[in-house]
Amino acid sequence: MLNPGDHIWKLITGKLAGQLRPDQEVELKVWLETKPEHANFFQEVVQLWEHSPNPKIDESATFSAWEKLNSKLENRSSINPIPTTTDTSGSRNVKWLIAASFLAVAMVMGAYLFSYLSPNQVSKTPTYPGDSTSTSSALTYRAAMDFIISQDSLDFMRLPDGTKVWLNKGTELSYTKNYNRIIREVHLKGEAYFEVQKDSLRPFIIKAGDSHTRVLGTSFNLRAYQKQSPRLTVVSGKVTFTNEDSEQILVLSPGETGILDSEEGKLIKKLNGDPHFLDWKHTLVYRQEISHPEDFLSEKFHKKKNAINQTEIDGIIYNHASLATYKNIRLRVQYYHKKKEKMKSHVFTVYKPVGPGEAIDYQYRLADWFSQTDQLQIKVVDATVAKN
Repeated sequence: MLNPGDHIWKLITGKLAGQLRPDQEVELKVWLETKPEHANFFQEVVQLWEHSPNPKIDESATFSAWEKLNSKLENRSSINPIPTTTDTSGSRNVKWLIAASFLAVAMVMGAYLFSYLSPNQVSKTPTYPGDSTSTSSALTYRAAMDFIISQDSLDFMRLPDGTKVWLNKGTELSYTKNYNRIIREVHLKGEAYFEVQKDSLRPFIIKAGDSHTRVLGTSFNLRAYQKQSPRLTVVSGKVTFTNEDSEQILVLSPGETGILDSEEGKLIKKLNGDPHFLDWKHTLVYRQEISHPEDFLSEKFHKKKNAINQTEIDGIIYNHASLATYKNIRLRVQYYHKKKEKMKSHVFTVYKPVGPGEAIDYQYRLADWFSQTDQLQIKVVDATVAKN
């Protein structure tokens, strides 16, 4: 647990007061990234500070409150209080003093903040705010650090920052409740494919076995089952791959694989020689694409009136799927009166197939010559899956 006299306290109070020099900002950042519990502790302190009273208060009252706080701390613990000061040279010192006072309050909670709670110490209500699109009941959430477990099935989920994760069978992914606040760090046992949401200020870190993976925003596959050497294969972007002690560092580019030899603790870099390394993910992706075609199809259109006042539509349908080809695409058209009152809706079908990543044109004429169509909305309802 930190003591008030520690140097890091000065950095934290300076950060809250907005008084750190650039070199001190870097020093604090390094400390926060060293261990997850550092970031967790700092986040709790920030929350206390943000919920504290308005710092624009009388200076003498601040000194009085600080002395009372020191007295209480002396009676309740062995922590040495931060010495009071008689320097009343301006708002700069007041800011630092107020920040320090609320940090002292945080220290009373230090055992909770700095011990990095175990799952048995936390509420049993999961805090996972992501959305799983899997229909499997094997995807399990545990309280806590938040565990996402894919037992006997393939699953897909999103992390709180928008990062997409595909989980292979028998995979466990966990992260702290403070994920995406200060750092983005997860722990992996098993195999997962990541499409990381880019964030230059908060690197994405994966701890798997004795390996550490660090990225800003890229896509890659990491296989790290127990009793197996962690293996990372990059699909896009660049990824830093290290062993636990950071004695070796590999920078991997697309098409390259990094392997941590678990017995010798050495890192090996080579070209990926397995064209089927993502077959497990493709199975899950294809299952998603054929289950919900409407999620992977979008359209754009423009309209015009012909000589007999009918509305003619010229549109384009886009297929955003990576594996599935669709045909018999049903679209619902809803059109409105000039007063934006719903007048009519019906469904029509575009029969042409559209392959993965492709687009097709279509034309359609509305039977609306007895009315003036002021506004149209068209939405994909569903489609059938064609053989590729």
